[in-house]
Formats: sequence, C-alpha cells, structure tokens
Amino acid sequence: MICLGISYLSPGASQHEAGIRLRDEMIAALCGGILPEFGRMPGGKPYCVGNPVRFSLSHTEGCAVCAVSVPGVAEAAPYPVLSAAAEAPEVGADVEA
Repeated sequence: MICLGISYLSPGASQHEAGIRLRDEMIAALCGGILPEFGRMPGGKPYCVGNPVRFSLSHTEGCAVCAVSVPGVAEAAPYPVLSAAAEAPEVGADVEA
C-alpha cells in the first residue's frame, strides 16, 4: 500500500526536522510502532536497512510531505491511501512552494 502524509510547519520551524518527524511517525504507525534502521545509498538517498518499506520525503517553505510504501493491506492505515496494492514499490514525493 502507498500512503501520503502532509505536515504544515509553523513559522521558523525547521523543514528538515519536520520532514524527518513526519517520516518517522508514518513509518512507525504503518509498521506496528517499530522504526527500522535507516541508511544511505551511495548517492545519499535514505532507505530502510533490511526492510521492504520504501519512502520519499520532500519539504518546502511551510510544509513537508512524505510518501510511504509498505507491503500489506490498507484496511488499518491511519493515513490517506493512494494505492491499496499489497506490494511495496518505490515511491516519490515532491512539494514546491
């Protein structure tokens, strides 16, 4: 399933920190409260080490968005579901001012 989360930032808030917080909240909620270890690919893109969860994070002035792809059913997802497919394909999210 693929879910999308959006976080609106208060003035002066760190976009990066808000994005990381959104990513962590979404992955924990979709994976039974457990956060996987995060690593970086050679180009710098972060990924979940030894875990099929895929995510993409983007932020701009005022908001952060995160798309998370998790294998499994979408029935209990606490976020808007964009695709209910059982696979966990790569995802991409982009937001611009």
